[in-house]
Amino acid sequence: MIDYLKNNRSCAVFALLNMAVFAILAAVAPVLSPDSGGYMEGSIFRAPGYPLFLSLCRLVSGGAYLRVAVVLQTAIAMLGVVWLAVELKRCFRMPVLVFLPVYLALLWPLMPMKGGFIGAQIMTEALSYGLMLGGVAGFVRYVFSRDIRWFAVFSLFAAGAMLVRPQFIFMPIAGALVAAAGFLHERNIRKAVLPVLLSVSAVCGAISAERGYHLVRHGVFRASPGVGLVSAMNGLFLSDDATASFFSEPGQKALFEQCYAKVKAAGMRSADFKGKGITAYAQFYGDAADPVIWDIVSPSLDDICGAGLPASECVLKKDAAAGAIGKTIISRKRAEFVKLMAYKFLARAPLDYWFFMAGAFVFAGILFVRHALPEAALLFGVLLMHAINYFGVGLAAPLRQRLIFPTEMLCAALMLAFLWVCYDRFRSVLNKETV
Repeated sequence: MIDYLKNNRSCAVFALLNMAVFAILAAVAPVLSPDSGGYMEGSIFRAPGYPLFLSLCRLVSGGAYLRVAVVLQTAIAMLGVVWLAVELKRCFRMPVLVFLPVYLALLWPLMPMKGGFIGAQIMTEALSYGLMLGGVAGFVRYVFSRDIRWFAVFSLFAAGAMLVRPQFIFMPIAGALVAAAGFLHERNIRKAVLPVLLSVSAVCGAISAERGYHLVRHGVFRASPGVGLVSAMNGLFLSDDATASFFSEPGQKALFEQCYAKVKAAGMRSADFKGKGITAYAQFYGDAADPVIWDIVSPSLDDICGAGLPASECVLKKDAAAGAIGKTIISRKRAEFVKLMAYKFLARAPLDYWFFMAGAFVFAGILFVRHALPEAALLFGVLLMHAINYFGVGLAAPLRQRLIFPTEMLCAALMLAFLWVCYDRFRSVLNKETV
């Protein structure tokens, strides 16, 4: 990257621009959210990457560690933006007028949003976004060079992103599929296996590290819990007065009735929706999710932990009990659950320009399979990452912007770059025919 930028007059301007943006973003005071405490305390509910990052900042700077965390995570995110933008410019041979909107699309998530600067929030967004962009920059270099060392770089960043936010498992999955497909197209099975092995190593390494962290910190060798509470929330949202008959075990039935009475009183069931339209229904569900989980289900589970039970084991017991309730309800209300999932995806479709993205996905896939174009392979891979992320998140929880934005803006940047490639090649063909 340095070789590409040196002796380039625009390099100085670009560097100054990024330093100015970084200075503005890093100067914002730390912002705490309801979830920040879990990361600061190293709760078993949280993946280990961000708590370890905060612990490192605390070790280095003591009481000012939150201020240092903001500076470091903003720097990592900015470095990811610059690295990927420059890699795309080099590989796609983009002029400045195309490079600038691509760079701004990648930078956009770091700009002021509803919740403020994500770099200032003591949350995982900025750090995981920077790691994702760094990994994709390595993937870009790999796609154009076919040097397996760059796929190893991609896999390393993917494992790091997964340790911060497990949802980033979409990176090694999509990367392995695209890399293997490219080499299978060339009938080189040996080289097709290597990316798959690296991706599997990234996933297994991240999972093992997460479990090892919880073993050392909390005394249990397992992944971070939380799925059970979300499952209970989905089940309670779909419940009605007849749902209690689904339970045969007295303890589960009593727990359900306790939670259901509160959900019904608060008007947070699907049956309580009085509006019209898919979007309004999905918004109603999203607004109910957190109150049901944290104000109703979680407090209702406090009594199941006996005296002297370690906090981590208590959390696991709560999550298992909540998961049992959710599983029982959803297994008997499959049609309603499928309808809820469909409404969530359809409600966000206009915001996520899915029709355009689906068309780009098919077009890039055809070009990739038929002609092995690296540009098409890259766009196909990034759109695949977004699809896995989008539907993976949506199957478990409300489709909130903080969970979707990393791959959304990545797709926007790659589609801009790919449109430039299509235009440039079409122009070249016209020029040859004219001559």
